[in-house]
Parts: sequence; C-alpha cells; structure tokens
Amino acid sequence: TIAMMRAVLLAVYFLAGATRAAQPPQDIDISFVSVPLCAGNPSADCLECANGPTCPALNSTITFAGGLYMRAPSVPTFGGFSAIRVSSDASSFVAASDEGSLLFAHLVHDAQGRLVGVKGAKIAPLLDPDGKALSEDSARGSDRLSDAEGLAVTNLTDLLSGDLFVSFERIHRVWRYPFGSGGGFSARP
Repeated sequence: TIAMMRAVLLAVYFLAGATRAAQPPQDIDISFVSVPLCAGNPSADCLECANGPTCPALNSTITFAGGLYMRAPSVPTFGGFSAIRVSSDASSFVAASDEGSLLFAHLVHDAQGRLVGVKGAKIAPLLDPDGKALSEDSARGSDRLSDAEGLAVTNLTDLLSGDLFVSFERIHRVWRYPFGSGGGFSARP
C-alpha cells in the first residue's frame, strides 16, 4: 500500500543519515558559450532556415532567440536540469535538476533581444517536508527522492514570488513549494 511504502521510505531516509539542514542559496558563477540553432547555418533564426527549404516552418511567429551551453564546474549539484521556466518578460529563469537543486538566474540579452548570457545565478537544494536537502539523497548515490522532472510556477512575472510545483520521477509525486509566502529558497513542500 502507499502508506506502507511511505513508512519504509521515511525509515530508509532517516537511517541513511539525512540530518544536515539545508544551506541558504549559493551565489554561483556560470560559464557559458552561445549555441546556434543549427551548427551548419549559425545565422539561422527559425526552424525553416535551420532545416532547409524542405522543412515547413512550424509557426512563422517562432524565432530563435539564442541558446547557451552552461557550466559551473565548482558546483557538484549543477546540471541535469529537467525543467525550466522563463519569466514572461524573458528576464529570468528557474530550473529544477535531477540532483534535487533549484537554480535561479537572470538572462542577459543583446540590443536585438538575442540571449547572450546569464548573471546573478543562485542555486539551492530543494527541501523535503522536514527541511532537509533532497540533494543529500543524490550525494549518497541515490536519486530516488531528488530526481525533479517537472516545474510549474504560479507567477510568471516574478518567478520566485508565487508557488513552485515540482514533480519527481522514480518516487512519483508533486510537491508545492510556497515561495511567495516568505519561504523563498527555504520553502518546504
């Protein structure tokens, strides 16, 4: 039953030593490289241009605004971002990772509106209901609890002022993180 599975899971989690309290968000430096839509045609800005004249455009209003390959080698929980939400004005994003982390950063655009970088990045662990970092699960060699896969936000204007809903793989669940009610990065589901 589900109740028995939860009890076993909590017992295993407790016995594994998940006792460290979550750390505040960490300011991180992200290195990045611009990535074109199509390596063979770096100036392409729409799917039709990138894939050649035989590929019909999916929607003439879709224009490639830029892509970034991002790295933060000094941050072990950086990477594996399965879900990302961009603010309605494209000024910031929030992402959830397979490692049980939440990344927030501001997007940098050039004068033509092309994505050229990120700044002001912060990363923090997602927390369990007891306030413990899910990334601890990942650090012990298991990602059964930490593997975030989906992300929804209730305020696309200011991503961290509403609620965040995070869905997880492996042990399937959706947790609501009440960021907007003062919880911020220390919000518990």
